[in-house]
Amino acid sequence: MSSRTTTAGSDLGPRRMHPVALIASLLAVMVPTMSFFSVNVALGEIGRSLDASAGVLQLVVAAYGVMYAALIIVAGRLGDGYGRKRALLAGLALFAATSLWCALAQGPTQLVVARFVQGLAGALVTPQVLATIHASTDGHHRERSIAWYGAAVGLATSLAFLLGGGLTSSALGWRSVFWVNTPLALLVMAAVAYYLPETKAPSRDPLDLVGAALLGTAMTLLVLPLTVGRPLGWPAWAWACLVGFVAASIALAAWQARLQHRGEWPLVPPALFRLRSMVVGLAVAVPLFVAFGGFMFIYSLRRRPACRRCGSAPACSRCRWRSSSPRSWPAGSCPGWGRAC
Repeated sequence: MSSRTTTAGSDLGPRRMHPVALIASLLAVMVPTMSFFSVNVALGEIGRSLDASAGVLQLVVAAYGVMYAALIIVAGRLGDGYGRKRALLAGLALFAATSLWCALAQGPTQLVVARFVQGLAGALVTPQVLATIHASTDGHHRERSIAWYGAAVGLATSLAFLLGGGLTSSALGWRSVFWVNTPLALLVMAAVAYYLPETKAPSRDPLDLVGAALLGTAMTLLVLPLTVGRPLGWPAWAWACLVGFVAASIALAAWQARLQHRGEWPLVPPALFRLRSMVVGLAVAVPLFVAFGGFMFIYSLRRRPACRRCGSAPACSRCRWRSSSPRSWPAGSCPGWGRAC
């Protein structure tokens, strides 16, 4: 097992990652990426199996995102201070355990809680990979490694929809979408433990736990009423949550400004929003991800009926794709090939 430890910015650190170490780190980030997007394909089957409403299904997706967004920066700083390889292994172990928890969930509440914890695991994994690449490479080697990182995330996103459809249509149903993550995460853990060098920052930066708590609270107060408020007829607590979201957001902004003024390390430095590149990037990225996430959720729910040709539920993704372009696909396992589901 590799016991090599390097520090960011150290002259003794490797300037190029070993190819196997790079592959292991890329596989580590592909596991949670594939899991996140494959769940969208299984939402219809989850709703039928657990008798979950559309609002609860939104929470299944949002629970992961809330925890991930609130803790990813804190998790990155934990890796900088205590070792990125150590944090990555901890994240993969937790991801394997929470995937098993999701697969065994007997009700929608259990699944939502498990997804919250799984979001924590994903937040532990992702920043360690990019930080390790930055600490272990330089020059064109770094540029090439980051390009491979982007390609790996894109490949994982594409494979997630194909594998999610196939697994959901299997005998194990939607639970297999979560089952498969456990052995995959354990295999990647073995590769990371053996090949990836340990890296850490020369000093430990303080953690903005208050900022993380305020961010998580604000996102929860926004997501919860928007997902379950309408089916319940917009009760008073839903409006109270929205008011609380505004208050939590103001408190978060004030806390971040205070830390920056004192020269400390805020979770989201307000100075970032004075950079034109950051503002333009957010203006492009936010509508893109909001539209993409909304499209995948609505598309998954509207495809809930079983395939009339092959009987798969939800509608067979193989039929679905072939029906859109029958001449470009060879005949497959679905008897309904070339005909609409």
